[in-house]
Order: sequence, then structure tokens, then C-alpha cells
Amino acid sequence: MRPSQTAHSLLAASAALALALSSGVAGAAAADGDSDSDGDPSLNPLRYSARSLIEGMAQPMEFEVAPDGRIFIIELGGKVKLLKPDGAVLLAAEIEVFAAQENGLLGLALDPAFAANGWLYLMYSPPNFDGQRISRFTVEGDALDRKSETVILEWGTQRHECCHHAGCMEFGPDGNLYAATGDNTHPHADSGGYAPIDERPDRGPWDAQKSAANPGDLRGKILRIKPKPEGGCEIPPGNLFPPGTPGTRPEIYAMGCRNPWRMTIDPATGFVYWGEVGPDAGGDSERGPRGYDEINQARGPGNHGWPYFIADNQPYADFDYVAMKAGPRFDPAKPRNRRQQHRAQGPAARRARFHLLYVWQVRALVGAGRRRAHRLPASAVFHFKDSFRETGGFPERYDGCLLFFDWQR
Repeated sequence: MRPSQTAHSLLAASAALALALSSGVAGAAAADGDSDSDGDPSLNPLRYSARSLIEGMAQPMEFEVAPDGRIFIIELGGKVKLLKPDGAVLLAAEIEVFAAQENGLLGLALDPAFAANGWLYLMYSPPNFDGQRISRFTVEGDALDRKSETVILEWGTQRHECCHHAGCMEFGPDGNLYAATGDNTHPHADSGGYAPIDERPDRGPWDAQKSAANPGDLRGKILRIKPKPEGGCEIPPGNLFPPGTPGTRPEIYAMGCRNPWRMTIDPATGFVYWGEVGPDAGGDSERGPRGYDEINQARGPGNHGWPYFIADNQPYADFDYVAMKAGPRFDPAKPRNRRQQHRAQGPAARRARFHLLYVWQVRALVGAGRRRAHRLPASAVFHFKDSFRETGGFPERYDGCLLFFDWQR
């Protein structure tokens, strides 16, 4: 496992930072005493160890490893911390944030030329603006220069109800900045754990059509932009909607996302991966399918279906929240957003790369228990190097495989 992959993979929500992705993978594969059918010693969990580097953090969210070995870490409440190679922990900055309803300091990325320019990007929820903002800061020494803040992009959100803000950021091999945004929709109330498409007046916080299914809104999306040195951003070619397309935003790369809390980008292919925790419906009904988690792959721009479809494009019903009656199922080939009558239909929906039942049933692979696919920042494609034979890394047989872990099991 490359150190950079490991560093992007595991930030313990229990307030411990550990560089131990391989331990999590091996432990999952060897659950319940199972072993690899070929007797591969790399799957023996006793080979791996985890070492805590920081403890006592408050809701750590993301971290990035600088070329000089320093590790920048953000906490939801607004702190940017710095772990130095000698083990010292410093406070690099504290950003003022609105920290309710899953808002706060959400995302972090280092510029590809960080060693030369010191540019660091943050996605956060400003207290004086109802929305999210991506800004660039310059790191001077071991601190962020607060006066250097340059706004790259911002978008409005609703703060009447919770939640789903996602917030991961990554630079792709194309040099573009990718940012994950949630659907900003309350997942409960009258939706019953099915598709939240409540179109009654004043029920916007419970309707993901306003965001994830709306090509003119940046929520519930994977964005792809090119930050400009002077601020703002350019739109690289190859996004979902060409600039100037009526009713759309050109920053959108993938739409139809529920809460893509963490993602990764394969540096070899540029493919984007993210996990989605599913809604809470415990079984199929006239309203649609039960809850599923997803692992999504975007090989290019596309619509990933939420809130009309889930898993392998299983459709929800067009539910009438006044009569509390299920109508016809949505069509994955022709998804129609009733809140946008001016658009005939949205892009055809893409099925998840693979989907997981609300109650996982492949016990030998992952064990029993609750699911947490949204805790899959470690989804990373493994690329073998000859040097791994000397360092005890994963064997060549896993070259090109997608690795991931689950916090709950």
C-alpha cells in the first residue's frame, strides 16, 4: 500500500488517527476465522499493526499528507491541525463555521503544487452565509495565513432542517479539483425511509428533487472545477452539462448523489469512487425498494439516480404526500423532475458499481452488523509496485483491485 493511499484512507471518527488501512482490509477478509482460499499470508491480520499518532481530536473529518511529511487535519468545529514528522501537533488555524445540522469544516485538499505555492483548500459552512464555500488559503510556515483566503466557489443551502452536506475534496490526475456535496435533505418524516420527494408547500427540506435531481443546483453532486489563481474557477471540458446549457450548472460532473461523504480518485485512470449510505426503509413496499448502500464509480460524467433510483437502478414510486398514495415507478431511462417542468427529463440514471443490503448477508466477507458504506473514504484502487515485495505490501494479485473498509464491522 502506498503511503499516500494509506494516509487518505483512514481517519478514525473515534478521535484516533492511524495509518492502518491494510489492517482493516485484512481483518474484514479474515472475519469469523475465514482465510484466503489460496493461503495467502498477506491476509493474516497478525501481520499488520496500527499505531495511534493523534488522540483526543473532536470530530476529525479529513487529512492530507504534504510532500515534506507534514499531515494537515481538519475538525468539524473549524480547527485545522498539523501533525509534524517529529510527532508535534500544532494548531495551524481555526475557521469560524456554522456547526449545526452536519455543517462545519467539511473538506480539505492540498494543491498539486503545494510544495511550491503552499496552497491549501477548505470547504466549510460560513456563519454569515447560508451555504457552503470552497476557499484557498496559503500556508506560511506551519500556519494558514487567514488574510490569504480566496473564494473559489460557493452555493446556497437550506438550514431549516438537517442534513447531508458531504464535503470531501480531491485533486484528480487531470489537475482538476473534485468536490462532493450532499443532497441537503432531511431523511426522515413522511418519507418512511424511502425516496424523500415531498412536494407539499414548505416541505423543501424533505424533498431531494430540489437538489440531487436538480441539474441547476450544486447539492447532491460531484463537482469538477479548475481553481483560478486570482479566485473563482474555470469549467474544464468533459463535465455533465456544457456551459450555457439552460437550467444547469456547468460545475457538475456527477449528479443524483445522496450524501457522498468521502470519495477517492484513481490516479491511474481518473475514475471517481465514493460510498453512499442508503435510506432506512427496512423492506420493499409499494413505495419502492428497501434501503441499500452503494459503492459508486464514475468513469465519466453522469446521473447516479437519487432520489428516484437506488442500487442497480431499482425505482421508487412517484409518491403523493397529500393522498399518501404510491403512483407509478420512475423510469431510469427517462427520469423526470416534477419541480422542473421546463426540463423534459434528466440524464438517464446509472446503476451503482455494486450495492449492499441494509442488512449485509455475506457474513464470510464482512461479518454481521449495521452497515456504514458512507464511511468508505478508503475506497482506493491498489496499484502494485515491485518494491512492495521488500516492504511487506499487498501482493501483485491485488493489482487493480478496489480496496475499502467499513467502520461498523
